[in-house]
Order: sequence, then structure tokens, then C-alpha cells
Amino acid sequence: TAPVALELALLDRAANVMHVGRPCQWATGKGCSKETWTAQRWNEATCIAMLNAIKSHVGGRPVRLIGYSGGAYIAAWVAAHMDNVMELVTVAGNLDPESLMREHSIQAPEQAMPATKLARLLAATPQVHVIGNQDDVVSDSTSRIYAYVGRDVRTVTAPATHADGWSAFWVKTGAATMLP
Repeated sequence: TAPVALELALLDRAANVMHVGRPCQWATGKGCSKETWTAQRWNEATCIAMLNAIKSHVGGRPVRLIGYSGGAYIAAWVAAHMDNVMELVTVAGNLDPESLMREHSIQAPEQAMPATKLARLLAATPQVHVIGNQDDVVSDSTSRIYAYVGRDVRTVTAPATHADGWSAFWVKTGAATMLP
């Protein structure tokens, strides 16, 4: 599988944007064990570590967070715990890990917060959830609760599977410019 989040980040020319992927998905070394990117990928310690890393990078400047796949939940959790997020964008986003794992008959790893609670914390945060019309990994149902609870939430459908078609869509739509 290609590193989709990295490809999108390299194509994105917007100012103050941070792309969030699942921890250790493409890295090895100290702190990147199999447990880190599987069983611990959405737990509170992982989310706090990502929050601290993003805060140290952006400081108090406004930022747009973009999360791909499993990184979408982390981006959403981080957005709910920062007051300078101007927008949350998810791409093929697993925003409800528990439901998604149940759909695929996989035991869900520990997650920092249930999706319903996270959606309520993000209710005032502008959000765009981009869903692939051929994605057989993450269905649009994982973002429905966010659209139901949020005030400024849009969903966009892209001609993409879970792993393919995103770069072409990003270029065609102008990435950051596709979003108001």
C-alpha cells in the first residue's frame, strides 16, 4: 500500500496544514513496535503524544488538520483538544474505530474516546469528510455521526478506493482550494 497521507501532504500547497497518519505506519525504530501501530494506535497515550507533537510544531498559529484512514481519528481527537484548529479534513477516515472493526469482525484496539463523544466535542469545528465511492475498508457510515452532531460539517465523495485515486482527486480539486 502506498503512503497516501504522505502523497497528499506533498501535493498540498496550503499554508498551515498538517497531515496526520496512523503512528508508525511507515516508520521503524525506537517507539515503533507492532503494538504501537496496531493495538495502541488510537489509545489516549498515542493521541496525547500526537497532540503534543502538533502543538510544538504549530504553536498557537491556526492550523488545518488533515487525517487519512486511521490518522483521521487521531486528527479528530487532536482537533477536539486544540483551540487553534481552523478546520478538520478527513480522507477515507476511520472516525469510529469501534464500529469499523465490528464491521470487519476484528477486535477493536483501545481508543481514547468513543466516536459519539468525540463528535460532540468537535461540534463547533468546521469539518470536511472526504469519502471514496469505491472504498471497501471505510464506509461513509463512520462519518455520519460527525455530520449529524456538527454545525459546519460537509461530506465530499471522491472517485477513489481506500488506497487509490486520492492523489488524482487532490490534484484535480486543488486540495486545499476544494474546501472553502
